[in-house]
Amino acid sequence: MLPEYPESATQELYRLAKKGVFKQANLQIAVAQPGLHDPRWEPFWNALEETGLILSFHVVVFTAPSGKPNPAAGKVAGHMTHAKSFVSQFIDPFVDLFAWAILERHPKMKIVIAESGVGWLPWLVEELDYRHWRIWEGKEFWETRGGIPMITKPSELFKRQVYATFQESPTAMSLLKFYGPDNLLWASDYPHPDSIWPNSRATIERQMVDLPDETVRKLTFENAARLYGLNVESMIEGNAAIAAE
Repeated sequence: MLPEYPESATQELYRLAKKGVFKQANLQIAVAQPGLHDPRWEPFWNALEETGLILSFHVVVFTAPSGKPNPAAGKVAGHMTHAKSFVSQFIDPFVDLFAWAILERHPKMKIVIAESGVGWLPWLVEELDYRHWRIWEGKEFWETRGGIPMITKPSELFKRQVYATFQESPTAMSLLKFYGPDNLLWASDYPHPDSIWPNSRATIERQMVDLPDETVRKLTFENAARLYGLNVESMIEGNAAIAAE
């Protein structure tokens, strides 16, 4: 868990990297200060590329009181309204990754967007692609104002550097044409109360029943193994040994 300020987050990232055992660091992106457009974050992006650590964005569970009354607090409605945070906390920093050419400048940086669903991302990436096209359509105008730092289409950057997780999502299955089979990571969210455990196998079978076995393997473990540098062959052999017992 990284601090929310760039200088201390960078320091902590290097400390973790020196231990040689961590694959990923988590930043509570909704409370990161200042915004990702600020140049103070540049050493942090450099550190991610240098160390090879993956950056995870996760929803903030405990936030400071806003000062405004929450009519859903302690009520059944609160269980539903919590869903707002899964998108609202991510949109601003996610767009900044493209708008300020952060992914463009740091092609080795990998980001995992965890526990926020995957259905909202394709529309947003599509919108960014459209705006990217409009910017380049006005290339002559922007050249008189310092040029265009964004060369690569947002959708290409997304597929190159961003991964998203899902638990039980028929929507995710219908969006495989957009995501492709390599950028989605299935998760059980164990041991949280809203985890699908201990019904993980049934959940996988229910939502992936129409997918090729190769795609199911990628979604359930091969994509994660590749991303985090794990030995897939040893995992398969270990599972086979357990099954044999």
